[in-house]
Amino acid sequence: QELPLASSVMLVDSVVTDNFQSPRFLVGRYLDNVFGEVRSESYTEFYPLSDTILDADNAVFDSMTIQLRFDTYVYGSVGSTTETLSLHQLQENLNQDLFVDSLNLNYYYNSSILYDASPICTSSQEVSYDSIRKAATNLDTLLYTFKLDNSNAFGIALFNFIKNSAFPDDSTFYAEFRKEFEGLAIVPSATNSKIMGFSPGLQ
Repeated sequence: QELPLASSVMLVDSVVTDNFQSPRFLVGRYLDNVFGEVRSESYTEFYPLSDTILDADNAVFDSMTIQLRFDTYVYGSVGSTTETLSLHQLQENLNQDLFVDSLNLNYYYNSSILYDASPICTSSQEVSYDSIRKAATNLDTLLYTFKLDNSNAFGIALFNFIKNSAFPDDSTFYAEFRKEFEGLAIVPSATNSKIMGFSPGLQ
């Protein structure tokens, strides 16, 4: 005997994906046998710890490295694989404020952030599933590194902004910095096979 059953499709709404409660960047791409492609990008502001350059009159831009520190989270293919990430400049400010907590608004799984299609730089690195899971007490040695040479336009602009800054206090410097550098998007390649967790502090 057949019994008719009513069916419906449910969409989970308002899943918060910002990292106020759980400080972690999730970045990567993984092809799941059941759910299909799982993909995560991260968006972040960044802010210099100092606006002072030693010997600023004679300083010239040589190169820059941007490093992401792995935390203990990794999901996807086991073993060692090549994971490729790109950095892009945001085209809008995030709804976050370093000095005023009340201005920090939540982001959700379906929020969209505009960023430049052309990357600042791209890096490919061997990432070991086992090394990340086993290095819980020594994560300072596990870094994902982007290298910008002396012709990189973003690196030159950032260097010149800090070199030429003359703002009277931290809040003014921060406000002016946000106008010039709205933030970064960390974007995985379509060929990646891992979702990786990073601590929020850029270096």
